[in-house]
Amino acid sequence: MKHLYCKYLVLLAALGSVSCSAFNKLLKSDDNDKKYTRAIEYYNEGKYDKCALLMESLNQIFAGTERADTLAYYYGAALYKDGDFVTSGKVFDAFRRTYSRSPFVEDAEYMYAKGLYYSSPSSRRDQTTTSQAIVAIDEYLNRYPNSSKKESLQECINDLQQRIYDKAMENAKLYYDIGYYNSAIVALRNAINTYPESNHRELLSYLIVRSHYLYAKNSVETKQRQRYMDMQDAYLVTDIEIDWETASAADYEVQISPNGEIWNTLQSVSDKTGKRTDKFRVSGMGRYLRIYCTRRSTVWGYSIFELRAFGEKVKPEEPYYIHLIDPVKTLTVGETVKYVAEVRDIDDRLIVDYPLNWSVTGGKIDVDGTYHATLVGDYLLTVSCKLANFTLPISVQSFTGLNEVNKAMVVRNGNELRISGDDIEDVMLFDIQGKMIIINKVREADEFTIEVGNRTGIYVLMIRKRVGHEVLKIVL
Repeated sequence: MKHLYCKYLVLLAALGSVSCSAFNKLLKSDDNDKKYTRAIEYYNEGKYDKCALLMESLNQIFAGTERADTLAYYYGAALYKDGDFVTSGKVFDAFRRTYSRSPFVEDAEYMYAKGLYYSSPSSRRDQTTTSQAIVAIDEYLNRYPNSSKKESLQECINDLQQRIYDKAMENAKLYYDIGYYNSAIVALRNAINTYPESNHRELLSYLIVRSHYLYAKNSVETKQRQRYMDMQDAYLVTDIEIDWETASAADYEVQISPNGEIWNTLQSVSDKTGKRTDKFRVSGMGRYLRIYCTRRSTVWGYSIFELRAFGEKVKPEEPYYIHLIDPVKTLTVGETVKYVAEVRDIDDRLIVDYPLNWSVTGGKIDVDGTYHATLVGDYLLTVSCKLANFTLPISVQSFTGLNEVNKAMVVRNGNELRISGDDIEDVMLFDIQGKMIIINKVREADEFTIEVGNRTGIYVLMIRKRVGHEVLKIVL
């Protein structure tokens, strides 16, 4: 029996040797038609490695002929079925671009997409190939929406997408695992923003809160309070709805706060009674909302069935308030002052170079906050941006007193007024009410000439010097 078994082994080895010898002889032969026919037979017999070798040897020979697309298709298909998805992908990618009208193009595009799917690694590795596979499958389904392979390919997309979700979650969670909590907050938020439909969204959100907490807990004592505050998102509240029970508030205020300590009133309500729903349009930014009740409508106290607040989450570095640095409130007519504003967010952090809008109810103000006091009176100067504004009451007064240092000489000559003296920088003419008069003026050395035309009456001339100024009442 042992001798018979050995004979079978020898026979099989001999047959294999003959078979290999015959294949090698065919591979080296010049009978290209026979090689082409035999390659397709090998493919149908499931001998994909031999089919691929023969087809590869014929690529250049049949290029540009009627057999070119068939040869390229079977070469790629043999590689695909032999498990060489990288090489088959390159072959099919070239095939679909070169032979877009071939009857094999649909199968070629399917195997190209499916090959990328099989090449996609686990979520622990780089997911570039995974993204390429999703794109390829989407392209196939868009071109062939009625394909019988539609459902299976959709399952492939779901599987690939899950790998990307897993990778994004693992990358973001890595910072949390090694204790880099501030970096973890950024990475976890990016993962949610990039893939909001991820099934890891709940875990990612939890880890953001947990990272905020641990970051604050491990901070120095002076920074802990602010970092605990950072755990909570701030909102711009635009609408409030309150469902009161019968035991309601007659008088109350809706208040909002950035920190639970400083409260700003959004809405004041008085003389209300009974079970009802109060609705308000409001505008305020904060993290905390409260209903501050001051008078009951019954003897039973206060009972709210439901409180609803509507608005939008405030983005990082969104303006919360503006204030002016050392603002000048009282000016003299003709004076110029540059106001400087600071913009800060809800956590009192300075926002640099935020665009501002300036306006004033009297006089003139430039886009950079430079105010020109051209008219006597009391006015309101306002600086504003997207969500914040600040208004400063200012007073522009008429001239008082006279600077007697180096007094200038003023002479009228027909329609001109000539002003001369030492160190003169500029001259301005005002009427008795303090309104600046626009005039043409020419400067030559220390002498100014201004055109006054046929004006008559009492005017005020302001002469600005390098040091001090002169204010003269003149009669024209």
